[in-house]
Amino acid sequence: MKIFSDEAIQRSEAFKRIVEKLADLEHEQWMHWSKAVADEVAPERRKRWEKYWVPYKELPEDVKEADREWAKRVLEVISNELRDFQRY
Repeated sequence: MKIFSDEAIQRSEAFKRIVEKLADLEHEQWMHWSKAVADEVAPERRKRWEKYWVPYKELPEDVKEADREWAKRVLEVISNELRDFQRY
């Protein structure tokens, strides 16, 4: 179930702020992981990854959007769990 399908919620500044913060965190997590496993992947892959080993704010918009999609998935999980929690 899509919790954030309401356009009004998705357009709200609060929602956008939360998504950006979570997307930044997602990127930071990915950087730590990708650097940790970089020696285990093909050199071509490592080379592709290295150009994204920069702060979130320096990423191209399409890469930021991918991180935002993951952030929205995290928000959906949290929202679903909180809704289930409220039933008890």
